[in-house]
Parts: sequence; C-alpha cells; structure tokens
Amino acid sequence: MSGQVAYTTLWNDLTRRPIGGHRWLTDVEAQSAYGTHSSGLDVVDAVERDAQGVPRPRWVIGLTAQVNPRVRVRFFHPSGSLWRLIDYDNIGGRLFRWISVDYTYPDDARLYAEFECVMNVAATFRPDGTGIVTIDDKRQPNIQQATLDGAPVGGYWMNMPAFGHWGQLSDPEYGTPVP
Repeated sequence: MSGQVAYTTLWNDLTRRPIGGHRWLTDVEAQSAYGTHSSGLDVVDAVERDAQGVPRPRWVIGLTAQVNPRVRVRFFHPSGSLWRLIDYDNIGGRLFRWISVDYTYPDDARLYAEFECVMNVAATFRPDGTGIVTIDDKRQPNIQQATLDGAPVGGYWMNMPAFGHWGQLSDPEYGTPVP
C-alpha cells in the first residue's frame, strides 16, 4: 500500500478496507492488474488515515475488469457519506462522463448511507448532448425531471489515464461547463 493511494480488487466504503477475501495490493500488483484488466481495481485516496492507518478517502476510483473498462468514481464527505458518484463509459477506448449523482443528507455530522439522503440529483448524458436530469427531493411529493438537447458535453471526454495518473478522475468537477 503506497502513501498517497492504496489499491485493492474490492473495497468496502463502510469498513474502509478491502472486502473479505481481498487485500491491499502492492503498486506492482496494481499496475499489472490495471495493464492487463485481469481483475477489477479500486484506487483509494489514502492521504488521510485514522489512528490505525486505515484510509479516510475523499474519493475511490473503481475500474471494471474488461478489455475496455468502465470507471466509477465515488466522492465522500469528511464524515464518510457519499456525496457524488460519477460513472464513465468507455467508448472507443476513451472515457465519457455518462452519469453523475449528487447526494444531500440532513447534515454532515455523521456517516449516512445513500438511502438516508434527503435529496439526490442524477444527470445522465450521451455524447450527442442529449441528457436527462432528475431531482428526487424526498421532502417533496414529486420527482422533477428535465430532458436536455445540445448540452455542452465536449469536456466530458478524457483519455484513459496512465497508471498512477488519477488527477482527472479524482476531480469531481472534471468536464463540467463553467458558466
């Protein structure tokens, strides 16, 4: 396990450790798994750790075990609650920011499970600029939904990063248009 990030084949966001039967990988093992797509790979931000040395991640990047892997990035509040999830689809060897979901909780005082959110905003886009944004405010009786055409999604593309270059994927605002 390196200092800035930790690698595993399956990570648990509640225990902040690899799931049973999985372990932390060395950088060499992780790079091999990344290069061969032989297994899924979770890249865990490990800059901050608790007293036992367990990472308290701001983000976790999950890559599927496929020739053209999809990517899921989860972003966390300091409390450990998931606040943003971004799915990248692999289209022709490039990643496209396909789905984003933002979660709002009653407060930031403790760790909340996703189902405890009071609101989530989900945005799904396609490379042609079409999209759907859904607002589910559990304090309101109706779910709001908007269909979009011509959305500025040009910045949603990125090349699959080289191993260890996680900067673009770990940026929760990557590709979002500046007003």
